[in-house]
Amino acid sequence: MTARKSASEIGPPPAGLPSCIQWKRVGRLWRVDDYFAVPDQDYFDGYRTGQRIAIEFAEWIAGMPDGGPIDAIRFIAAACRAFDTPGRLGPRGAAAGFLREVETWLSAVGRTRFALSSAQSSLARSLRDEEYLEARERAKKLDFARRMEIAKAAKARSARAASR
Repeated sequence: MTARKSASEIGPPPAGLPSCIQWKRVGRLWRVDDYFAVPDQDYFDGYRTGQRIAIEFAEWIAGMPDGGPIDAIRFIAAACRAFDTPGRLGPRGAAAGFLREVETWLSAVGRTRFALSSAQSSLARSLRDEEYLEARERAKKLDFARRMEIAKAAKARSARAASR
């Protein structure tokens, strides 16, 4: 079985992604170098840039198949890091414009029952998965202990037979 390429190893860079994603070529592969590469701008100019990026991001999310070419969590995390950049000129304005739109989307989804039921379902699935993995690990350990006991008994029989 071959390992699936990580989302950031698909190349050449696919079309239709937010324009702020910066790619680099590593050998034969393209990888995301920066998820939120925006120019240094005055806060208010940057804010409008961030709003444009939010539109591109929403268009990308709307048309993205599961397991798309970039990771939305890394994208948002990069915007959060850019938001923490101090100074009058920089990526902070773009990050603020983008994150304000994301906040609006989260608030809108949060007001529906979908967000609550989705989070509850995800938690229940995680708990079931954890129980299953713990049971499987216990079974492996018991099986290993059983095999070691069998091997130990066989070694003891062999030693007794050799000493006779």
